[in-house]
Amino acid sequence: MVDYFSDASSVPIQVDQAELKVLAVLVMSLFLGDEMKFFLNIILIIVAITACTPQVTQGTGENKMKRLETLHKVNPQKDFIEITVTGHGCTAAEHFGIQVARKNDKCQVSIYRNHLDFCRRMPMPITLELPWNAKEKCGDAAIEIVNPMKAGS
Repeated sequence: MVDYFSDASSVPIQVDQAELKVLAVLVMSLFLGDEMKFFLNIILIIVAITACTPQVTQGTGENKMKRLETLHKVNPQKDFIEITVTGHGCTAAEHFGIQVARKNDKCQVSIYRNHLDFCRRMPMPITLELPWNAKEKCGDAAIEIVNPMKAGS
C-alpha cells in the first residue's frame, strides 16, 4: 500500500500496487493504436484477475496449514475414524490430521486438512479411514466432533 495525499483535503489516499498497475496500463492505452490496445486490455484483465486471487501458502513444521474440514459423515471407531469429505480426485487419508482436546468430561476431536486437493475432477464425496487410537487419545470420555457438517448429510 502506498499513501498519497490529495491536494484538496490533505487526507491520505491508500493505493494498492495492483491498482497502480491497472492505472498505468489504462494511461498507456490512451496513446496506443487499436492492436496495442487489444493486447493491453488482455494484460489488464490478467492483472485484475491475479490481483483478486487469494494467496495460499503452506508453511512447514508447526506453521503448516491446518484447515478444519467440513464433513459429510463421521464415524469414530476404536482404531480409526471413518470420514466422508469432498474430494476432487487426489484426496487421500494422509492429507488429514486429527487433533484432540480434553474439555471437562468430553473429548473434542477436530479433523483438519493439511494438504489441499489440487486435482480438477468434479467434486464428489470420498470416504477415508484415518488411523487413531480412541482409548489412548480419549480414554473413557465421550467423543465430540468439532468439525462443521455438510447440510443434508
